[in-house]
Amino acid sequence: LKLFKNTDTIIVDEKMGSCCTKQQVEEEPPAEPDPVVIFFQNEYPKYIVDPDRDQAMQQALLSYCNALQAIDCHNEMIAYHVTDLQQLKRAKAQDPRTGEVAAKIAHCKLDIGERRSQRNVKQRQQNEALQVLRETMEYTQTQCPM
Repeated sequence: LKLFKNTDTIIVDEKMGSCCTKQQVEEEPPAEPDPVVIFFQNEYPKYIVDPDRDQAMQQALLSYCNALQAIDCHNEMIAYHVTDLQQLKRAKAQDPRTGEVAAKIAHCKLDIGERRSQRNVKQRQQNEALQVLRETMEYTQTQCPM
């Protein structure tokens, strides 16, 4: 999963739950690898698993990874909106009579709230997929031969 600092317009694909920028200027350092993903990349292939269970695991793993990426995207967007909000509050402090700035502040707060709600939905999806993956991990490690 890669995140990019935003200096230009953000393109958000709501259907896929991902985002990117027109200009990807500065790449952030990679996050810690997720232990669940590491297990399924490195350990899981060593086991002999029932094909039906394997297909369900792959679907859950895809859902889990998509949710992780979407959560990271929403966190990035929330940070972007918080930075904007701070700048707008400083602008309002310099000239408190500006109604346009107050409207922008209200809009920014709504954007932050919307992103937090979307992030919460993705976190619930991640937890649902994680439950399936945990059951698969337990079954694989205890019941399947290597």
